[in-house]
Amino acid sequence: MFSSAPFFLALRYLRPKRSFVSIITLISVLGVMLGVGVLVVVMSVFQGWQVEFKKLLLGFEPHIVLMQEPAFTGELPEGAEPPVRSNWREVLKLMQAQPGILSATPIAEGMIAARTGKSDPEGVELFGLKDTTDNALLAKLAKHRLEGEFNLKEETIIITDKLAKKLGVKVGDILSILTRDTISQMIRDLRAVEEEKDAAKAAAVRDEIVVVPKDLLITAIVRADTAGERCYAPLHVAQELFNLEGDVSGIEIEISNPDAADQLVNLWIEQNLLPSDWRPRTWTDMHGFRLQMVENQQSLMYFLLFFIMLVASICVMNTTITVTVQKRREIGILTAL
Repeated sequence: MFSSAPFFLALRYLRPKRSFVSIITLISVLGVMLGVGVLVVVMSVFQGWQVEFKKLLLGFEPHIVLMQEPAFTGELPEGAEPPVRSNWREVLKLMQAQPGILSATPIAEGMIAARTGKSDPEGVELFGLKDTTDNALLAKLAKHRLEGEFNLKEETIIITDKLAKKLGVKVGDILSILTRDTISQMIRDLRAVEEEKDAAKAAAVRDEIVVVPKDLLITAIVRADTAGERCYAPLHVAQELFNLEGDVSGIEIEISNPDAADQLVNLWIEQNLLPSDWRPRTWTDMHGFRLQMVENQQSLMYFLLFFIMLVASICVMNTTITVTVQKRREIGILTAL
């Protein structure tokens, strides 16, 4: 192969007349080599990071969450009937029968304030889940466990290492939980006390304001950087905290193809599969801004890679022009041949 004519002509065109290596040729070849190398490495690293970022989101985020609208509590016009509220158990059975569904379980979600006797309250989102063997979300979360065991059957709670560090707690400690509604009601009662002009009545109302927190046992700690910053508690505990009285906030659904979550939800809407008081929410809706940020970074990266390719092409053009000027006689001979 090394004695073939193409290889001989390539050496003749790249090698100068008086020296073995030309500076111009060396710079041109190195420029093309570095440009292509940077192009391959950067695109590979960025593509790998994008894939890992998506895996990170899917590692703790529910694929689809069906949220039921809150019950109507306002005043209705005379003769009007309150809107019909569907039964979440029927919707759950309907979802479990759909193709491509790995698991569908009821959830109760909301904001809480967690504290110990020595720390200030920390606000965090709480998910109430059923501790069943067919819950695919719990199976995903178990991979992020740092210590303890996943026990969501009694009055327990699973927190993140970030929250544990802020509160200074560990597995086996007790957390006092207050819900947002409880805190809001306490604030309203305190404002009513301040507006009361009679000191005796104000003192009596102030004495009646009692906030009883819910004490939960920490059974496990998960990684916040890979499992999000939510806390998890048994479903019946979350229902009690958020005053749901046997109702749920929504239904969490895990599917076999997470990338098709939006198409699946659109299909359900087209088929009028969901009752009117239910609204779907996919993992891309919950983290759309993060995915958009990744796409913006990718566009900027392609813009920078364009200039790298431009420099490499200039090096190729430089080499072509140089050897054309230096090898005019050889080109004439080849043209004549």
